[in-house]
Amino acid sequence: FPVRVLLPGVVGARQVKWVTKIEIGPLADSPWTKHFYRSQPVRTPIYYLPMNSVILSPQPGDSVSAGETSVLVEGVAYPGSVEAEVAVAEVSYDRGQSWKEAELLSEEVEKGDAKGIYRGWTRFRVELKLPAAQGLGCGGPLPELWCRLRNAKGECQSERSSAMGGYLYNGYHKVPIVRK
Repeated sequence: FPVRVLLPGVVGARQVKWVTKIEIGPLADSPWTKHFYRSQPVRTPIYYLPMNSVILSPQPGDSVSAGETSVLVEGVAYPGSVEAEVAVAEVSYDRGQSWKEAELLSEEVEKGDAKGIYRGWTRFRVELKLPAAQGLGCGGPLPELWCRLRNAKGECQSERSSAMGGYLYNGYHKVPIVRK
């Protein structure tokens, strides 16, 4: 002890800590299964993770000098608990008017670690051209950087997350940066 059960593709809330015994049977009657960690509005238990992508760099509030014409954007993408890998990660600086495909760093993933489809996080990066600076030195924000992904089934991450009672947010990740 301690032992933790890890189930690939299943929500962490369902991955029990401090395992003392394992029983196979009908749905548990604990308050976590009956009342918490339930999807909205149908109130079914949450078991699977939705697709998601996150910008790791730059971070919110980071500054870009007025003379810079591009910024390196790095992040991670997760295909969700489906039988599909991450196919495309994209980044936008103009609130989704245009998107630039990022390079997936799939070669970092040890293929021998997974049997079948890889369902883990995949890093991505892209050098993103920025609009020309206006009002130099004003410290004004640029339009936010956004990211999204598509999995190998062609499903695309939504701009807004579906209502899950506050759990499992997976809308576009949006990062404001400042021009200095």
